[in-house]
Formats: sequence, structure tokens, C-alpha cells
Amino acid sequence: MKKLKITIAPESAVLTPFHSDTLWGHICWALRYIFDTGILSRFLESYSSKAPPLIISNAFPEGYLPFPTLPPATKNDLFKLSEDYFGSDQKISGVSRIKRIFRLPFLSKDVFKAFEGDPLSQTALMRHVFDHPAFCPETAGYLHDPCRDKRNGNGLITCPFFDSTQKPCLSFDQKTVRFTPMSELTYHVRIDRYSGTAQDQALFTTTDTFWPQRPLEAYCMIDDKLFTESMLRECLDYIHATGYGKDKSSGKGSVTFRLEEGSPGDAPDQSNAFMCLSNYVPVKGDPTEGCYNIMTKYGKLGGHYANSSIIPGKEPIPYKYPLIMFQQGSIFKTVQNKHFYGKIVQEIHPSANPVISHYGMAYPFHVKAGW
Repeated sequence: MKKLKITIAPESAVLTPFHSDTLWGHICWALRYIFDTGILSRFLESYSSKAPPLIISNAFPEGYLPFPTLPPATKNDLFKLSEDYFGSDQKISGVSRIKRIFRLPFLSKDVFKAFEGDPLSQTALMRHVFDHPAFCPETAGYLHDPCRDKRNGNGLITCPFFDSTQKPCLSFDQKTVRFTPMSELTYHVRIDRYSGTAQDQALFTTTDTFWPQRPLEAYCMIDDKLFTESMLRECLDYIHATGYGKDKSSGKGSVTFRLEEGSPGDAPDQSNAFMCLSNYVPVKGDPTEGCYNIMTKYGKLGGHYANSSIIPGKEPIPYKYPLIMFQQGSIFKTVQNKHFYGKIVQEIHPSANPVISHYGMAYPFHVKAGW
């Protein structure tokens, strides 16, 4: 399968996360409207074979991947780390500081490259973060130059990320860019539908998500026999023209795309696990031993199914059944590396329409697990 990278640049507020199942759904509707129903039908039917036409990941900030979900370090390991890097008199507070890193949503791809030959574990990850002078805990990424504020004269960690009483971090201000989105309340005037005028004292708010000036990256694999690179490019152009996600008809979800060859990284030698880069629903026979987080996805229909009846004479039902999925960053041990795991979920809507599906396939990032 051909490996491609989709660079996403939001140009407005985006109210819908860039999840793999949502991106896949938008591409399906683009196939339906650009080509014909026959192309979409063959596209969906091909997922029952061993050569699905499209495997796609969630989107992450440029240069980052999801923070891996790893088995928790033991209490003794945490105390040892705290003593080594924060001092013997800061054992308890040091553990709290260490746990701050585990709450970061993303991790630089450079960190994963450093573990290509070594097993990945929480303890090994923390030692790499603390020992590397150019690793910034604030952004989970690498600085251009070694950090001047990371350690004191005794070699102990003094990074302001762990201690708000420290002076502001100059390295962070000059060398890095924040990648976390900002949520802002936007005020709207309620409109009287009879007169078409604004109602007095009738304001309401929406929470809009604004991504910083940093592009996002999603990865995909395509089978050129049925779904070509040019077809994917046309689908992305259609999404750019019509918008992405919720409230796209009112100006939200304006995004641009760039498609090029690329992958999140190569599989390390003797890799024995994979990390999910997508929202994932396993199929019978997929690996079950691992460390993971789950989410409940409340999917919604798109296109003309969002506001019209699927069954003639019935009311529109825009919502799918709730679906439990493994989240990005979940890690499962495996004996043999594969290009994909998971399945397309059918019978996900009350209408029992076989065309309505939900994407649950994992784009795997192979790692060497240390447990």
C-alpha cells in the first residue's frame, strides 16, 4: 500500500476533532458527490477483503504523535526517578512533577526515534526526557538548542514546567510553538424566525476551537487499484470547498489540505507491539494484550443523511448508535506486524441501512514494548 501524509491547515474555528472516523466519513461523502454511488459502493464493499482501499489516522500537530499509553511505573521506580532528578528531599513532589508529563497529549516523533532499538516503558521514557538537554517537557518536543534552564549547578531538574515559582522559561518563549488548541466563547444573537429580526436580550454562546498557527498531520495508506492518489486529492479538494465538521455551513471548519508521500516512521527492529494512530475497533483475531484507553463515540450522519429521512415516510435520524473505541496512543502487543487492524462497523444506525458504516480501523505505528 502507498503511504501518504495529509497536512491540514485550519483557517477558521473547527468544532469537530480531526479523528480518523470523521475524516474517513468526509472522504466517503466526497466520493458520493464527486463520482457516483457505484464508486462509493465498491469502496465500502472492498473493506470486507484483505486489501482495504484506505487506512487513515487521526491528525496530530506537525512533528508529533500521540503520547503512548504504557503500563504505569512502580512506586519504587517513581521514587528512584524523583530522587535522581529532583533530589532526595523532593521525593514526593518529584513524583507529582513526573506525572505531569504523562498527562501530555502528544510526544515528538524524535523521542520515538530514540527508542528504535530500546524497549519503550514509562521509566525509560522519563529518563530519556530528563537526560536529553534539548527535550522540552512543556511541549513534549525538541528545542533547536539545549535548554539553559533545565538543570541547576547540582544537575537537578529546575525546569519551570515543574515549578511555577521559577522564572519564565526563555528557551520556550524563543524556540518553540504551542500546539494545543484554544477554546473561546463566541456570543450570538438569537433570531426571531417569524420576523427575521434579532430578539431583545436573547444572546447565546458557542464554544469555538481555534488551532494555533501550526499545521496538523494525518497519515494514510491507499490501494491504488481501487482508490488512487488522484481520487484522494479530489476528495480533499471537495472537503476544502465545502467545509469540515459541525457548522460548516456557517463558516466553521474551513481547512486546506496538502497531500504528499510520508509516514509516521519506520518499524524498529524486533518490534513486538503497535500503537494506534486511529480510533480503533478490533476484529476477531486482533491482538488483545496491551495497555489502552477507551472512548464512547456518538457518531452522526453526514451529507444529505444528516437532515433527510433514510426510510421514506419516517422522521430523520441523524445519530448513530454509541460505539466504544480504543483511543489513539493505545498499545497492543503483536506477534506479526500488519498494515492495519480493526474493521468497518456495520449495523450502526437504527435504519439498518447496510451502506451506513463507521470507520474503526487502526493505522499502526510499530514499537518495541518493554513489558
